[in-house]
Amino acid sequence: ASEFPILVKLLSTGRLLSVQVHPDDAAAARFEGSRFGKREAWVVLDAEPDAEIYLGLKEGVSTEALCRAAEAGDEASVVACLRRLTPRRGDVYDITPGTVHAPGSGLVLYEVQQPVDWTYRLFDWNRKGLDGKPRPLHLEKARAVVDPSSRPESLRADRPGAGPLVKTPYFTLDRVRTDGEAVLSGGILRVVTCVDGRGFLSADGAPEASLLPGRTCVVLRDAKNVRLRG
Repeated sequence: ASEFPILVKLLSTGRLLSVQVHPDDAAAARFEGSRFGKREAWVVLDAEPDAEIYLGLKEGVSTEALCRAAEAGDEASVVACLRRLTPRRGDVYDITPGTVHAPGSGLVLYEVQQPVDWTYRLFDWNRKGLDGKPRPLHLEKARAVVDPSSRPESLRADRPGAGPLVKTPYFTLDRVRTDGEAVLSGGILRVVTCVDGRGFLSADGAPEASLLPGRTCVVLRDAKNVRLRG
């Protein structure tokens, strides 16, 4: 059986997540024997005023400097290596493999990614797991995949003009806003998630599926006459 080609998540962050990095397809094949690496994209659905995201290394900081600080458990030095951003509702981030990242608390993120969760943890803020021991780090694998030059900038979901928010070889992230009816082209697999308001989704004359915030529907590739009513 073939794998479902994407994974979609709604993330609500109650605390600062670990500093981590994901492999690309080649590194995932090398380290995990997997066909898929992990390219992902985020849409910020909500953000507290003091929310933060660490995204990429600061200019001039090396992978080795970050790994040394992480191995020493030196939280201040780890933070000094990382690029801090203040996210706002409507921000969109294209997280390419190799990008060091750590979402902070107070965020609701819509995440689209390749269908695997290969995550190499660089630092976990010296926290302990349920067994009372620190969660393991994956510094050797991380060293091999970190791209110290990757510093994604925010794209805005409400920016003017047509076109997808994020387009990758693995998925396209698009936004549809309708007060009335919108017709979607057929011939592609779609995962439709309602993030605000309410509406209905229909295809091929089948009964309408109700869309409420957080609800997701899958539209198969061979579906025709796909309509959104909002």
